[in-house]
Amino acid sequence: MMMSPRQRWLALLDRQPTDRIPTDYQATPEVTQRLLVDLGCANEDALWRKLHIDKRKYVESQWRLPHHPDDPQADMWGVRYQRIDYGTGAYDEPAHCPLAAAETVADVHTHRWPDPADFDYSVIARTLDKDDGYWPIHSCCYEPFLLCGYLRGLERAFEDLVLRPELADAILGHVVDFYYEHQRRCFEAGGGRIHLTWIAEDLGSQSGPLMGLPMYRRFLLPNQLKMANLARSYGIHIMYRRTESDTLISVPPCASHGRPRLLGHRRSTTCSGERMLGHMPFSCVHHQPPDQVSNDVRHVA
Repeated sequence: MMMSPRQRWLALLDRQPTDRIPTDYQATPEVTQRLLVDLGCANEDALWRKLHIDKRKYVESQWRLPHHPDDPQADMWGVRYQRIDYGTGAYDEPAHCPLAAAETVADVHTHRWPDPADFDYSVIARTLDKDDGYWPIHSCCYEPFLLCGYLRGLERAFEDLVLRPELADAILGHVVDFYYEHQRRCFEAGGGRIHLTWIAEDLGSQSGPLMGLPMYRRFLLPNQLKMANLARSYGIHIMYRRTESDTLISVPPCASHGRPRLLGHRRSTTCSGERMLGHMPFSCVHHQPPDQVSNDVRHVA
Protein backbone atom coordinates (compact mmCIF):
# COMPACT_ATOMS: atom_id res chain seq x y z
CA MET A 1 0.00 0.00 0.00
CA MET A 2 1.33 3.43 -0.93
CA MET A 3 1.96 5.66 2.08
CA SER A 4 1.38 9.39 2.37
CA PRO A 5 4.40 11.59 3.12
CA ARG A 6 3.33 11.92 6.75
CA GLN A 7 2.87 8.18 7.14
CA ARG A 8 6.26 7.61 5.53
CA TRP A 9 8.07 10.05 7.84
CA LEU A 10 6.34 8.87 11.01
CA ALA A 11 6.93 5.21 10.20
CA LEU A 12 10.61 5.86 9.63
CA LEU A 13 10.91 7.86 12.85
CA ASP A 14 9.20 5.00 14.67
CA ARG A 15 11.65 2.50 13.13
CA GLN A 16 8.88 0.87 11.15
CA PRO A 17 8.98 -0.31 7.50
CA THR A 18 8.10 2.19 4.77
CA ASP A 19 7.11 1.72 1.15
CA ARG A 20 10.20 3.78 0.19
CA ILE A 21 12.75 6.13 1.72
CA PRO A 22 11.20 9.56 2.41
CA THR A 23 12.56 12.48 0.42
CA ASP A 24 12.78 16.13 1.39
CA TYR A 25 13.36 19.45 -0.34
CA GLN A 26 14.88 22.82 0.53
CA ALA A 27 15.76 25.50 -1.99
CA THR A 28 16.02 29.23 -2.54
CA PRO A 29 12.83 30.88 -3.87
CA GLU A 30 14.15 31.33 -7.40
CA VAL A 31 14.86 27.60 -7.72
CA THR A 32 11.37 26.66 -6.57
CA GLN A 33 9.85 29.25 -8.88
CA ARG A 34 11.75 27.88 -11.86
CA LEU A 35 10.60 24.34 -11.07
CA LEU A 36 6.99 25.51 -10.82
CA VAL A 37 7.22 27.13 -14.25
CA ASP A 38 9.26 24.44 -16.00
CA LEU A 39 7.12 21.59 -14.68
CA GLY A 40 3.81 23.39 -15.14
CA CYS A 41 2.72 23.14 -11.50
CA ALA A 42 0.09 25.53 -10.18
CA ASN A 43 1.48 25.57 -6.63
CA GLU A 44 4.11 23.99 -4.41
CA ASP A 45 1.86 21.16 -3.24
CA ALA A 46 1.45 20.11 -6.86
CA LEU A 47 5.23 20.33 -7.33
CA TRP A 48 5.98 18.05 -4.37
CA ARG A 49 3.45 15.50 -5.59
CA LYS A 50 4.83 15.56 -9.12
CA LEU A 51 8.40 15.07 -7.90
CA HIS A 52 7.37 12.50 -5.23
CA ILE A 53 8.78 14.70 -2.48
CA ASP A 54 7.73 14.07 1.11
CA LYS A 55 7.96 17.75 1.99
CA ARG A 56 7.65 18.96 5.54
CA LYS A 57 4.81 21.48 5.89
CA TYR A 58 5.78 24.49 8.01
CA VAL A 59 3.47 26.13 10.50
CA GLU A 60 4.49 29.26 12.37
CA SER A 61 3.26 32.09 14.53
CA GLN A 62 2.71 35.60 13.17
CA TRP A 63 4.55 38.64 14.49
CA ARG A 64 2.04 41.37 15.25
CA LEU A 65 4.43 44.31 14.80
CA PRO A 66 5.33 45.79 11.39
CA HIS A 67 8.98 46.41 12.31
CA HIS A 68 11.38 46.80 15.22
CA PRO A 69 10.00 49.33 17.75
CA ASP A 70 13.14 51.48 17.53
CA ASP A 71 13.91 51.13 13.83
CA PRO A 72 11.28 51.12 11.05
CA GLN A 73 13.77 49.54 8.63
CA ALA A 74 14.78 46.64 10.89
CA ASP A 75 13.42 43.20 11.69
CA MET A 76 12.31 42.15 15.16
CA TRP A 77 15.95 41.79 16.30
CA GLY A 78 16.92 45.26 15.07
CA VAL A 79 18.87 43.95 12.07
CA ARG A 80 18.62 45.75 8.72
CA TYR A 81 19.23 43.90 5.46
CA GLN A 82 20.42 44.72 1.97
CA ARG A 83 19.35 42.81 -1.13
CA ILE A 84 22.45 41.36 -2.82
CA ASP A 85 22.06 40.11 -6.39
CA TYR A 86 24.35 37.24 -7.39
CA GLY A 87 23.29 37.06 -11.05
CA THR A 88 20.56 34.43 -11.07
CA GLY A 89 18.97 35.29 -7.75
CA ALA A 90 19.34 37.47 -4.68
CA TYR A 91 19.83 37.15 -0.93
CA ASP A 92 19.03 39.52 1.94
CA GLU A 93 22.33 40.05 3.77
CA PRO A 94 22.77 41.90 7.10
CA ALA A 95 23.70 45.54 6.47
CA HIS A 96 23.25 46.93 10.00
CA CYS A 97 24.21 44.95 13.12
CA PRO A 98 22.54 46.64 16.10
CA LEU A 99 24.99 45.32 18.71
CA ALA A 100 28.15 45.99 16.70
CA ALA A 101 29.18 48.82 19.04
CA ALA A 102 28.21 47.07 22.30
CA GLU A 103 31.10 47.12 24.79
CA THR A 104 29.49 46.00 28.03
CA VAL A 105 26.87 43.56 29.25
CA ALA A 106 24.75 46.58 30.14
CA ASP A 107 24.82 47.64 26.47
CA VAL A 108 23.45 44.21 25.54
CA HIS A 109 20.69 44.36 28.14
CA THR A 110 19.69 47.86 26.97
CA HIS A 111 18.96 46.63 23.44
CA ARG A 112 15.23 46.26 22.66
CA TRP A 113 14.80 42.49 22.41
CA PRO A 114 11.73 40.82 20.84
CA ASP A 115 8.93 39.76 23.14
CA PRO A 116 7.21 36.36 22.68
CA ALA A 117 3.96 38.07 23.68
CA ASP A 118 4.05 40.06 20.42
CA PHE A 119 3.12 37.01 18.35
CA ASP A 120 -0.19 35.44 17.36
CA TYR A 121 0.04 31.71 18.09
CA SER A 122 -3.59 30.93 17.36
CA VAL A 123 -2.76 30.88 13.64
CA ILE A 124 -0.90 27.61 14.23
CA ALA A 125 -3.98 25.92 15.66
CA ARG A 126 -6.19 27.30 12.92
CA THR A 127 -3.80 26.08 10.22
CA LEU A 128 -3.63 22.62 11.74
CA ASP A 129 -7.40 22.46 12.15
CA LYS A 130 -7.63 22.76 8.34
CA ASP A 131 -4.78 20.33 7.67
CA ASP A 132 -5.64 17.27 5.60
CA GLY A 133 -3.11 14.98 7.27
CA TYR A 134 -1.07 14.40 4.11
CA TRP A 135 2.20 16.19 4.89
CA PRO A 136 4.41 15.95 8.01
CA ILE A 137 4.24 19.10 10.14
CA HIS A 138 7.32 21.13 11.04
CA SER A 139 7.50 24.18 13.29
CA CYS A 140 10.29 26.46 14.51
CA CYS A 141 14.03 26.73 13.99
CA TYR A 142 16.70 27.42 16.60
CA GLU A 143 20.06 28.70 15.27
CA PRO A 144 21.40 31.15 17.89
CA PHE A 145 25.00 31.71 16.84
CA LEU A 146 24.01 32.64 13.28
CA LEU A 147 21.72 35.25 14.82
CA CYS A 148 24.55 36.46 17.05
CA GLY A 149 26.55 37.05 13.88
CA TYR A 150 23.70 39.16 12.51
CA LEU A 151 23.37 41.14 15.74
CA ARG A 152 27.04 41.65 16.40
CA GLY A 153 28.75 41.10 13.06
CA LEU A 154 30.20 37.66 12.34
CA GLU A 155 33.82 38.59 13.07
CA ARG A 156 32.95 40.19 16.41
CA ALA A 157 30.68 37.27 17.31
CA PHE A 158 33.61 34.87 16.96
CA GLU A 159 35.97 37.26 18.76
CA ASP A 160 33.56 37.54 21.68
CA LEU A 161 33.81 33.81 22.36
CA VAL A 162 37.52 34.29 23.13
CA LEU A 163 38.03 37.92 24.09
CA ARG A 164 34.67 38.96 25.57
CA PRO A 165 32.89 35.80 26.76
CA GLU A 166 30.66 37.84 29.08
CA LEU A 167 29.20 39.61 26.02
CA ALA A 168 28.70 36.34 24.19
CA ASP A 169 26.89 34.91 27.22
CA ALA A 170 24.66 37.98 27.50
CA ILE A 171 23.68 37.98 23.83
CA LEU A 172 23.11 34.23 23.69
CA GLY A 173 21.14 34.47 26.94
CA HIS A 174 18.65 36.91 25.46
CA VAL A 175 18.38 34.89 22.24
CA VAL A 176 17.76 31.64 24.12
CA ASP A 177 15.25 33.21 26.50
CA PHE A 178 13.20 34.47 23.56
CA TYR A 179 13.33 31.23 21.57
CA TYR A 180 12.51 29.02 24.53
CA GLU A 181 9.31 30.86 25.38
CA HIS A 182 8.38 31.48 21.75
CA GLN A 183 8.77 27.83 20.81
CA ARG A 184 7.02 26.66 23.97
CA ARG A 185 3.99 28.70 22.90
CA CYS A 186 4.23 27.40 19.32
CA PHE A 187 4.37 23.79 20.48
CA GLU A 188 1.51 24.38 22.92
CA ALA A 189 -0.60 25.86 20.11
CA GLY A 190 0.19 22.80 17.99
CA GLY A 191 -1.64 20.60 20.46
CA GLY A 192 0.44 17.48 19.73
CA ARG A 193 0.13 17.86 15.95
CA ILE A 194 3.70 19.08 15.28
CA HIS A 195 6.09 16.32 14.26
CA LEU A 196 9.46 17.98 13.69
CA THR A 197 11.51 20.99 14.72
CA TRP A 198 14.95 22.25 13.80
CA ILE A 199 17.94 22.79 16.10
CA ALA A 200 20.55 24.14 13.75
CA GLU A 201 24.03 25.57 13.86
CA ASP A 202 26.07 25.45 10.69
CA LEU A 203 29.53 25.11 12.23
CA GLY A 204 31.29 23.42 9.34
CA SER A 205 33.58 25.06 6.80
CA GLN A 206 35.11 23.58 3.66
CA SER A 207 38.14 22.43 5.67
CA GLY A 208 36.85 21.69 9.17
CA PRO A 209 34.80 22.95 12.16
CA LEU A 210 34.49 26.69 12.73
CA MET A 211 35.08 26.21 16.45
CA GLY A 212 36.54 23.48 18.63
CA LEU A 213 34.59 21.09 20.82
CA PRO A 214 35.44 22.85 24.12
CA MET A 215 34.07 26.15 22.83
CA TYR A 216 31.01 24.46 21.34
CA ARG A 217 30.32 22.70 24.65
CA ARG A 218 30.87 25.91 26.59
CA PHE A 219 28.63 28.26 24.58
CA LEU A 220 26.16 26.26 22.47
CA LEU A 221 25.56 22.69 23.64
CA PRO A 222 23.84 23.41 27.00
CA ASN A 223 21.14 25.51 25.37
CA GLN A 224 20.76 23.08 22.47
CA LEU A 225 19.96 20.43 25.05
CA LYS A 226 17.55 22.79 26.78
CA MET A 227 15.71 23.41 23.52
CA ALA A 228 15.80 19.71 22.64
CA ASN A 229 14.24 18.74 25.95
CA LEU A 230 11.52 21.34 25.42
CA ALA A 231 10.62 19.78 22.08
CA ARG A 232 10.82 16.30 23.59
CA SER A 233 8.30 17.29 26.25
CA TYR A 234 5.81 17.81 23.41
CA GLY A 235 6.73 14.56 21.64
CA ILE A 236 8.44 16.39 18.76
CA HIS A 237 11.32 14.89 16.79
CA ILE A 238 14.42 17.07 16.45
CA MET A 239 16.46 17.71 13.35
CA TYR A 240 20.01 18.51 14.44
CA ARG A 241 21.92 20.33 11.76
CA ARG A 242 25.66 19.84 12.22
CA THR A 243 27.11 21.25 9.02
CA GLU A 244 25.94 22.64 5.70
CA SER A 245 25.74 19.12 4.27
CA ASP A 246 24.73 16.92 7.17
CA THR A 247 21.65 16.73 9.37
CA LEU A 248 20.61 14.17 11.96
CA ILE A 249 17.08 13.46 13.11
CA SER A 250 16.81 12.27 16.68
CA VAL A 251 14.31 9.61 17.59
CA PRO A 252 13.06 9.37 21.20
CA PRO A 253 14.50 9.07 23.69
CA CYS A 254 17.84 10.41 22.43
CA ALA A 255 17.82 13.85 23.99
CA SER A 256 16.67 12.60 27.39
CA HIS A 257 19.03 9.62 27.52
CA GLY A 258 22.27 11.43 26.84
CA ARG A 259 23.98 14.26 25.11
CA PRO A 260 23.96 14.11 21.33
CA ARG A 261 27.55 14.69 20.20
CA LEU A 262 27.05 16.91 17.22
CA LEU A 263 30.44 18.38 16.38
CA GLY A 264 33.81 16.90 15.62
CA HIS A 265 34.95 13.81 13.80
CA ARG A 266 32.69 11.19 12.30
CA ARG A 267 32.45 9.05 15.42
CA SER A 268 31.15 12.00 17.42
CA THR A 269 27.78 12.17 15.75
CA THR A 270 25.17 10.43 17.88
CA CYS A 271 24.33 9.40 21.39
CA SER A 272 23.07 6.09 20.06
CA GLY A 273 23.13 4.78 16.52
CA GLU A 274 19.72 3.21 17.11
CA ARG A 275 18.17 6.57 17.94
CA MET A 276 19.47 8.80 15.17
CA LEU A 277 18.53 8.97 11.51
CA GLY A 278 20.56 10.59 8.76
CA HIS A 279 18.95 13.38 6.72
CA MET A 280 21.51 13.53 3.96
CA PRO A 281 21.14 16.13 1.20
CA PHE A 282 22.22 16.31 -2.38
CA SER A 283 23.14 19.90 -3.15
CA CYS A 284 23.25 21.62 -6.51
CA VAL A 285 22.71 25.06 -8.00
CA HIS A 286 19.96 25.69 -10.50
CA HIS A 287 22.26 26.96 -13.27
CA GLN A 288 24.21 23.70 -13.43
CA PRO A 289 23.87 21.87 -16.77
CA PRO A 290 21.54 18.82 -16.58
CA ASP A 291 24.38 16.42 -17.45
CA GLN A 292 26.43 17.69 -14.52
CA VAL A 293 23.53 17.32 -12.10
CA SER A 294 22.91 13.76 -13.36
CA ASN A 295 26.56 12.86 -12.95
CA ASP A 296 26.67 14.36 -9.43
CA VAL A 297 23.58 12.39 -8.40
CA ARG A 298 25.07 9.13 -9.70
CA HIS A 299 28.32 9.88 -7.85
CA VAL A 300 26.52 10.51 -4.56
CA ALA A 301 24.28 7.46 -4.98
